[in-house]
Amino acid sequence: MSGSFRWFFLGVGVIAAGCSSSSPQGSSVTGTAGAGTSVASTSSGSAGATASGTGGSSSSGTGGATAASGGSSGSTSGGTPGSSFATAIAVDVTSGQAVASGTLEPPDTSAMYYSFGGILGQSLSITATATPVPKPFTPGYLDTVVSLYDSQQNLIAENDDPADRSSWDALLYTVLPATGTYFIRVVDCSGWERKVACPPGPITHDGFALYLDTVADAVPALTLETAEPNDTSATAPTLATSATGSALAQGAFTGTSDVNGFVASYQANAPAGRQSMVYFLAVPAGPTGSGSTAPVASVSLSSLDGESLYYRYQPGVQQRLFVPWTFAQDNLLLLNGPAQAPGPNPFYFLVHGHTSRPISSGLNQTLETEDTLIPEPDGKTFYVTGQLQPGDFAFFDVATLAAPSTVTFACYGVQEGSGVTLEAKLLDASGTVLDGADHTESATAVAGGTHSLPAGKFSLEVVQISQDAEIIGNSYDCELVIQG
Repeated sequence: MSGSFRWFFLGVGVIAAGCSSSSPQGSSVTGTAGAGTSVASTSSGSAGATASGTGGSSSSGTGGATAASGGSSGSTSGGTPGSSFATAIAVDVTSGQAVASGTLEPPDTSAMYYSFGGILGQSLSITATATPVPKPFTPGYLDTVVSLYDSQQNLIAENDDPADRSSWDALLYTVLPATGTYFIRVVDCSGWERKVACPPGPITHDGFALYLDTVADAVPALTLETAEPNDTSATAPTLATSATGSALAQGAFTGTSDVNGFVASYQANAPAGRQSMVYFLAVPAGPTGSGSTAPVASVSLSSLDGESLYYRYQPGVQQRLFVPWTFAQDNLLLLNGPAQAPGPNPFYFLVHGHTSRPISSGLNQTLETEDTLIPEPDGKTFYVTGQLQPGDFAFFDVATLAAPSTVTFACYGVQEGSGVTLEAKLLDASGTVLDGADHTESATAVAGGTHSLPAGKFSLEVVQISQDAEIIGNSYDCELVIQG
């Protein structure tokens, strides 16, 4: 993820998120999260990691974590099993169970290496799980990063967090470009060369489990692109959905400016007082993403006949599509391929799923009539969604702070594919802006930031600045956390 903020879809907190990268590895600026200050650093690493699983044992050897561009480092013969390319532990693609387990001790300098034989065109899911279920953001656990290298030790794909930000566990979807030997490296965020921000606090649980599976076996709710042409509701497949978690769509671009379609058919799943929401995320391409040579240029949601454009976003520029479920009920989702030649491995993955948000009453257009936000179970995280007509205001009573506190917030309109561009503010009881917390959204930036607020009551104000002439959707989404 670019920038200093992190967001999550599935109801956990906003700030203090996992590892952030300095390249488009998911969302770009703010969101349900945000470690307020970037802490860029690099690590060349030299470590003796130990493996407790397949082929794992410890010895006195050491090995070095390699730079993201690949290349051999550490011992070239002997050494701790799994501590370098040369001592990589052999594993096999296996359905539904861990192929290895390991430890990263110390986490900031250790790395574990594994090797396997792959086949041209094989679609794989690679994940390194470390965080506990059902609390995937529990402090003290590894924030894993998985990197995939070819037989020449060149980096071809990488992931630090799932696209839906549902945990700190790395989850990489990729398609192999050739038949041959591949290497997997597992590191913690703190020892990753491209990190910007990592979860705070010491790591007290340094173990992980590695899963290497086919995408078809790892993702029950998988939808494959149908034969070309498939860019109309009559020719596009309907997206399979998951009752829990995210689902996945997969395809490939066959030529310049190819367009692939899917029919979205989501149903409402939210309790009273909350709005069912659906998200769509194109997994980033390139060697610091999925490894694809064809980045998705845009993702749009329109009526089945294609006449009405509801939402649209550009991966790498905007955050995602995040839409009220009514816009994802039997409508046409289109993925536009790159304008240039798609390259030799032009696959794509689209992560999608549903969640819910507290919904604005629509009657809160003054500070005197503001809605009261209800915190999530952690007591410090707040969400809200609503719709804004031209010139609309929406006010929300967030909380009364017992002591001065740091607050991070983010509001999205156009950044989530809506036609709305908005302004967001934090106000005191009199309506005065606090600590300069007045942010305007743009095509490349979210409305939000991290601010120091005094004790006392504070509110959130959201204002519609403009409505896109082409995009009908007018929803917005805000996320806020009190850090203490």
